[in-house]
Amino acid sequence: LDGTEIRTVDKVVLSLGFEVSTEDFFDPVYLVRNLASLFGIPSTRIRVPKIAAGSTLAELDILAPSPCDDISCGTHGACHLGQCVCDDGWATPAWCSGGDCACSIDATLPSGCEAQ
Repeated sequence: LDGTEIRTVDKVVLSLGFEVSTEDFFDPVYLVRNLASLFGIPSTRIRVPKIAAGSTLAELDILAPSPCDDISCGTHGACHLGQCVCDDGWATPAWCSGGDCACSIDATLPSGCEAQ
């Protein structure tokens, strides 16, 4: 492929040629968002540890996919190894298959009661 160089080492180094303005190039958020879109991966998997002013090179770290990438555990939980873990005192209703309903029941209330 013209303009693309792939070298196999303990990680993959990929060189791409594309044009952006100087301001956009040195804005890590803009760069990450566009590279994530180009590669079709979540922007949370890309890190820009170093961009040297005046350079045309940017160092990127692309992290491996996480089992928690597409899992939402509501406001009272967090994902751990692909599973929702509720905060102390919170539980997931039996009918919930994930998303905002996860970890949404106040387990300190008597059975059948709902938090207002």
